Amino acid sequence: MKSMPAPKKHYIVRENNGLTGYGENHKRLESINRIAAGVAHEIRNSLTEVFGFIQLLELSVEPNQAQKRYLENIYSGVESINSVINELLLLQASLNLRTRPITVMVLIEEMMDRVKQRAHDQSTTLAYKQFGPLPLVEVDQSLIGRALYNLIKNALDAVEQGGEVSVAARYQSGRKTVVIEISDTGKGIAKESLNLIFEPFYSCKPLGTGLGLCSALNVVKQHGGDIKVNSCEGEGSTFLVELPAIGFEST
Repeated sequence: MKSMPAPKKHYIVRENNGLTGYGENHKRLESINRIAAGVAHEIRNSLTEVFGFIQLLELSVEPNQAQKRYLENIYSGVESINSVINELLLLQASLNLRTRPITVMVLIEEMMDRVKQRAHDQSTTLAYKQFGPLPLVEVDQSLIGRALYNLIKNALDAVEQGGEVSVAARYQSGRKTVVIEISDTGKGIAKESLNLIFEPFYSCKPLGTGLGLCSALNVVKQHGGDIKVNSCEGEGSTFLVELPAIGFEST
């Protein structure tokens, strides 16, 4: 009996040539981002009032009362809304960047620390590999940190129990850039979805907002960098964050 041939796999390399206001969809995406940011500001103003009322009510409720639990649920829901608003605000065409020189290793350690417990809870191996010394980058630590967190959070979402998420970093001397790679052993990205994943409000996840990748790309682009993705269905994905380097720390 002849053995069945192995199923063909397609390997996709997506080089991002400028989404989120940087490519052929420039005008449409800019309009969406401008409207989204405006709406986000208005909602945030209202949420500030809601937070205030929740705090006032907490002062008048006994700790063991059922109402206390209800208030905590309300607070949790408002926090979820606030998280979405933060992502919407990162779609703005011009972010207020507060940059400073920082070592790439600080960014990576911060990202890894934020997901260690979650990786442990879902029995996912979290690995890191560094190829040579890493340079300094001039970035807004909070915004780049959020972008990297979105990427590694997506990687953890993609793997099943017993899977692996790995992070690697290297300096590209020819391009004077640093590349941070975030890889997972998940199902990979379908070919028809690959050109859409950086679009605002597009998500492959049932409960996803479709804002994480879009906002991450916008933040990285405004730092003079880029995000690329390699994906093979059935084997996983690798997201590559490239940032301009400004040199190495003097010893």
